[in-house]
Amino acid sequence: WVRICAIKDRDPVERMAEPYLPARRGEIICSFDTDFFICGVAPFGPNLLILAYDDPGIVIGADGNLKRKSQRAGAKGAAPRPELRICKRNGEETACDSLNMKDHHKWFATDYRLEFNRQVMENIYYILSPLEIIIAKPCDDDDYVSWLVKRFRYGEALNCVRNLNCKHPEHSLQGIGEKYLTHLVEVGDYKSATFHFEEVLGTHADLWEKWIGIFERAGQLRWVIGHIPTRVDFALNPNIYRMILSYLLQSDQSALLQCLKTWNPSLYPVPELTQQIMEALGKVRPPIRQDRGREPTDPHTLLSLALATLYEHSRHYAKALKIYLDLGRSDVF
Repeated sequence: WVRICAIKDRDPVERMAEPYLPARRGEIICSFDTDFFICGVAPFGPNLLILAYDDPGIVIGADGNLKRKSQRAGAKGAAPRPELRICKRNGEETACDSLNMKDHHKWFATDYRLEFNRQVMENIYYILSPLEIIIAKPCDDDDYVSWLVKRFRYGEALNCVRNLNCKHPEHSLQGIGEKYLTHLVEVGDYKSATFHFEEVLGTHADLWEKWIGIFERAGQLRWVIGHIPTRVDFALNPNIYRMILSYLLQSDQSALLQCLKTWNPSLYPVPELTQQIMEALGKVRPPIRQDRGREPTDPHTLLSLALATLYEHSRHYAKALKIYLDLGRSDVF
């Protein structure tokens, strides 16, 4: 159990009535029971830092010493690691870390101690065993981010970098973000990775081109399309847009048409793409029947509309008009 006592001055009236008592008295202000052995207690801000030894196989013998129920002392694997726990003053545990002490399987609760400087509250703690001393101090924001990264919890680390005051040069949105992107790519979650592109890659064109190249080599370009920068004031190399449009020409003509309508034509080589679409259009047959009341879905119509859009971009309006009239587009005027 833990008892917290406050030292207070005795009431003057009480001191006059009982002058033989000390001038100060101790008052228990809170207490709680534990289900583990306590090797040491220290203040930790408003909470308590407890060096705990949790072993249900240990009992207190008749002589007051600790004994193991079944395994003999010193047997390898017989004793657990000590734990450093942070508890509120009502006993509620908020954190627990197991300590990898040397030869921990040899030691009991009485072999460990937790010490701190009682004169100077410097937030440095000393965990002692018969063979070593561990110096501990509270984690700062960078320590916590490093801890998350070591456990591959990149999403949480990225969220911490957004909201905490990290000072380590590697703990930036770009640094942690790229680690997270790498992790998502390694596990095959390309879709989730692209949702972090804008935040992580920012206005670094070289990083955008690097990651788009990674997706292209993995055959996952389709996830990039809705996230690639298309502003005129921040554009990537034209070859990137040409590569994506060429990919859509082969795989998704509907998405190709949408990109041609929404992207600024200065982003990609219009004449080259026009030639590619003309060649592709010559390899597909027009539909036997066109449903003019619905959005087109057949490759021939989609490619024809894409070609007409490119003609508009290059100001060949007569050619574009002919395609629209041939398709019977009611919105041509």
